[in-house]
Amino acid sequence: WCKRNPRVAVPTALASFFVLATALISTWAWSATSAQAAIITQEKANVEKERDEAERQKVLANEAQLQAEKNEALAEKQALLALSNMQLIITEVDDRLARQPGMADLRIGILTVVEKKWDELDVELAGGIRGQAIPTQMAVRAKIAAAWASLDRLAEADANYSRIYEQAQERLIVKDRNDASRYNLATICFSWAPIKQRLTGDPAESEKLLQEGLALLREMISHPLPSLDPKSPSPSKFQVAATLQSTLMQLASARKKQGDLAGAESAFKEVGEVSTDILKDITDRIEWVTSLPEGREAIIQSHFAQNLDLAQSGRANVLCSLNRVDEAIPLFLAAIQSRRDGFAANPTDRNSQFQLALQLLNYGQYMTKAKRFQDGAAAIAEAHSNMEACYESDPTNANFKRVFAAALYYLAVARDAIEANASDSIAFLERARVLRTELLKISDDQSNKVNLMLPEARLGNSDAALALIDDLSKSEAKDPDLRLDLARALAQLSRSAEGEARDKLITRAIEAVERCVADGLSHSYSLKSEVDLAPIQADLRFKGIVAQLEETQIASGESP
Repeated sequence: WCKRNPRVAVPTALASFFVLATALISTWAWSATSAQAAIITQEKANVEKERDEAERQKVLANEAQLQAEKNEALAEKQALLALSNMQLIITEVDDRLARQPGMADLRIGILTVVEKKWDELDVELAGGIRGQAIPTQMAVRAKIAAAWASLDRLAEADANYSRIYEQAQERLIVKDRNDASRYNLATICFSWAPIKQRLTGDPAESEKLLQEGLALLREMISHPLPSLDPKSPSPSKFQVAATLQSTLMQLASARKKQGDLAGAESAFKEVGEVSTDILKDITDRIEWVTSLPEGREAIIQSHFAQNLDLAQSGRANVLCSLNRVDEAIPLFLAAIQSRRDGFAANPTDRNSQFQLALQLLNYGQYMTKAKRFQDGAAAIAEAHSNMEACYESDPTNANFKRVFAAALYYLAVARDAIEANASDSIAFLERARVLRTELLKISDDQSNKVNLMLPEARLGNSDAALALIDDLSKSEAKDPDLRLDLARALAQLSRSAEGEARDKLITRAIEAVERCVADGLSHSYSLKSEVDLAPIQADLRFKGIVAQLEETQIASGESP
């Protein structure tokens, strides 16, 4: 048919072919499209699944971050709470215990635990909380150090001051030497200096710290740089002045120990000038005074008046060492009268009574050296009476015990000068020896060893005295005061010795005097006036040392 009807068959065949082709192509296209759609659908499903997983992971990450932030906030809160609690223990609990008699053992127990926990917390702090906590850390550790010092636990105090000294130096750099950072380091220097002096026995060691603190304070005054951090505000004018005074007072004592009497007098004079300026501000009602909280003005006035008296008596000590006793006496008496007035205004305040006793004892010692034994004995007896009341109010107070023992010792010296080997002087010496033995058990520093050595020697306790003398003689520090104390002990020990033993002790005492001069003693009066040196003052070797000193003084234009 196709042959007979080619004109119809060909188009029909072509049409059929295209129909079939279209069907096949459509079927293939549908199949391909379906497969592609399935792939796309699967891929879409995978994408959606991945997106859902990503969303889930994001939610989990957000939740984890939120929990971490909560944990960090909780840790910070707990750390700050721990800091706050320990600060409370030190600033409130220990301060209150310190004011209560007989609480030394309890304070030691609490401080031991707190310091251990404080060290643990210090290690655990990290990140931002460490930086945030540094001012609190330093403040609390400074309180811990001061508390140990007040209990005469010098090694513990020294360790704590060493740590905060390093922190304060770092803080000075971080804070660009602003007033708060300079003041913090200055207060650490003056607080640490007396601890260093007693532990090392070297006045030069403490003077380094004092000079560093003094330089910082003077820099603050000449180039102030106020702190902008409300948590670490700049110190007030009277805080700077009080710290400057304390530093100068210690510097004056250190210089005097090293034989620098002119330097000591200059420092004492500056203490008086600072006190006078602050007291004038109070009298003139300067703005910073009128802005003080109620009751604060009276406390500040009392503090600076007391420091003015200490400066007066310090200058008097120097004048006596220069053999200018008549010039010194009015300064002594003015300081004593001021402290009498202070105690009369606060008759139940042990600190006021303690300060009066210090002034009386100081005056009595120098009157004894000036051979005005009756005046010296009367002043020391009054100091003894006041210190006995202070000591009996709190026998665990190391400062009370130390000064009471000094009053007992110098009362014995004065009584012995009036009446040799008086029975009451022996009793005073024995009680001083017992108290100083107790102090040495708490802290075996140089100062406590010297203080015990002297009554042991006066009592003729040869073995105990020589053990302390030999131990103290090992010091290589340039310290004329120590050499003079050794000479005093050896001279007194010679009183109870005989023959060759006595001669050896006197020779050792003379050698100690020679070392005293070599270490820096430049004024003969200290040797001629020292009552404890009486057993060797007639020795020709001793007189030769004194004569050489006097020649040097005359050559330099000074009166021996």
